[in-house]
Amino acid sequence: MITSSPHISIVVPVFAEAPNLHNLVEQIKKNVDLISETYEIIFVDDGSNDESWDVIKKITTVMPEIKAVRFSRNFGKEYALFAGLKEAKGDVVITIDSDMQHPPELIPVLYEMWKSQAAEVIDVIKKERQHESLFNRIAAKLFYLTFDKLSGLDVSNSTDYKLLDRKVVDSLIQFQETHLFYRGLLVWMGFKHVNIKIEVNDRTRGVSKWGFTKLAKYALNNIFNYSSKPLVLIGLFGLLFIISATILMFISLIRLMTGTTLGGFPTVIILQLFIGGIIIFSITLIGAYIAKIYDEVKSRPKYIIKERLDGE
Repeated sequence: MITSSPHISIVVPVFAEAPNLHNLVEQIKKNVDLISETYEIIFVDDGSNDESWDVIKKITTVMPEIKAVRFSRNFGKEYALFAGLKEAKGDVVITIDSDMQHPPELIPVLYEMWKSQAAEVIDVIKKERQHESLFNRIAAKLFYLTFDKLSGLDVSNSTDYKLLDRKVVDSLIQFQETHLFYRGLLVWMGFKHVNIKIEVNDRTRGVSKWGFTKLAKYALNNIFNYSSKPLVLIGLFGLLFIISATILMFISLIRLMTGTTLGGFPTVIILQLFIGGIIIFSITLIGAYIAKIYDEVKSRPKYIIKERLDGE
């Protein structure tokens, strides 16, 4: 049931997952009923291009525990998560994916860990990526390693399946930055974290919405948003130029003294191509950070809510 002050809030971001929603709701309700009589389930439709919103509307007519918001277009999963967190009223908030790969039967376990261990954030970690392609496993490992080294934040194999204490949610929704990274911000904030490792379920319906381009953009955005260390590369390239120029100068002097000078054109062309490539790369890197600043100063809303549903 639901009251004006639910004890547990379940936040579910949705993008084109219509075939999974009925089963997901049944499993969530079944498991939350074991631990609390007062709860709410909050769906955030991130501009789905299938019948997801129609399915959610039908479910809300028979389940007063369910609330839902619908974005005017696809803004991205991070924004859907934060929109759900802003809507959540519970003392405990659990975020879970809508594709049924996060097992709802873990909800009572997370709740008991929160009660017994006084944890403020419980992170669900993937044990392995055995069901993913070799390319995806290598790409994920590379991203986590790069992100960890550049930002100092370890989010290795973490998922968006998490339990948050109310104080964590209240702090998290205060962030005003445009580009959000749910997992990274929770690590950056601190609080007491406890991990639990699971094997992620295989998809039974639908397909993943994360293609290579979307994943690459996601990775680069998070690296640029949480670290300025890539800018240090420009200084390192400058140092490399100085060292290379010094070495070439000594080689040229020695060759000049021994009468075996190098041909001018090949050397000049190679240097021009090398230096030109580094300059273009450096300008691109600086441009990426300037673009992030531009996004921030525009102060546009992070998302636009087109429609709301309230089971009450």
